[in-house]
Amino acid sequence: MNDRELLDQYLNGEREAAFEELVRRYHRMVYATALRVAIDRQLAEDVSQNVFLTLCRKAATIPTRTVLSGWLFMTATHLARNARRAHLRQMARERDLNMAALQPSQSRGDSRESTWQEIQPHIDACIAALPPRQRDAVVMRLVLQRSPEECAAELKCSENALSMRLNRGVETLRARLHRKQIPVSASALSAMLVQNSIPESLPAAALKAGTLPAPASSSKTLTWVGSGAAAAAVTAAILVASLSLGTSLNDFLRAEFTYPAKQRR
Repeated sequence: MNDRELLDQYLNGEREAAFEELVRRYHRMVYATALRVAIDRQLAEDVSQNVFLTLCRKAATIPTRTVLSGWLFMTATHLARNARRAHLRQMARERDLNMAALQPSQSRGDSRESTWQEIQPHIDACIAALPPRQRDAVVMRLVLQRSPEECAAELKCSENALSMRLNRGVETLRARLHRKQIPVSASALSAMLVQNSIPESLPAAALKAGTLPAPASSSKTLTWVGSGAAAAAVTAAILVASLSLGTSLNDFLRAEFTYPAKQRR
C-alpha cells in the first residue's frame, strides 16, 4: 500500500493502523532531519512529534499529487529551524541573566534601583494583563524562579513551548512599558524581575501587618495596622500569589478575606 492510500485510509476512519504504518515508515527520516537542523537530541525528539501531529491536523489538506516523504521532510526542516532559533534565543536570554547576576553588587545596585523604581509601579498590572499562558510562564520562571523543567511539567508543555511563551510574555511587557515612556530591553527586564520580584526576606513589620485566621476557621479576617510600608509588603505578597493562580487581585481579595464590619468606613 502506497503513502497516498494509507493517507486516504487514515482520512476514511481506519486511523490507528494507517497512522502507525506512516510513522513506522518515516519516523527515522523525520528524526534524522530534525537532528541535523536543530543539532540537539531533545529538540529533535520534540520536532519529530510535532511533525506527525501536524500530519494528523493537516492530512485532509495535503494535495493528492503531493509526495508525502517530501512533505514530511520539508515540515521537519521548517519546525526544526524554528525550534533551533527559539532555543538559541532562550540560551542568549539565560546568558544575559547570568551575567547580570555576576555583576558586582554595588555597581549593579546603583543602576538597577533607579530603573526598577520606574518599572515597579507598573509591572504588576502589566503582568496581570498578559494572556494566561504568557503570564503563567513569566510568573513561574521569573517571579518564582523555578527551573525550566519544573515549569514545563507544571504547565504541561515542552521546554521549547515554555521558552516561546516566556519570550513573548517578556516582549509584551517590554512593549507595554515602552508605551508608558519606560524604555527597557527584554533581557534587562527579565533580570530585574528575577532580582526584585520576591525579596529574600520580609521586614519584621510585614510579619505583623495582618492577623491571619486559623486554618479551621470558616471566616477569614485581615486586620491592617497603620504602617504604610508593612501594608505595601503584604499587598505585594498577595499580588504575587494571585498572579500565580491566574486571578485578579480584586477577585483574590474577595475570595480570601472578609473585613470586620467595624473597619468598613
